[in-house]
Amino acid sequence: MEALIVPGAKMPTFAIRKDFQERYCVDRRHIYDYFHSRGLRVAKEDKHTNLK
Repeated sequence: MEALIVPGAKMPTFAIRKDFQERYCVDRRHIYDYFHSRGLRVAKEDKHTNLK
């Protein structure tokens, strides 16, 4: 999962997070919390233009 963290503030896409959830049978909240703890945030379709 560390490889998916790139410089910036955007969290990996929903599809990537969903893949982790299904592949490793992990609750989606744990995946979200992991990326959130690394300082990443979910960017919602142009609503958060500060996440570039």
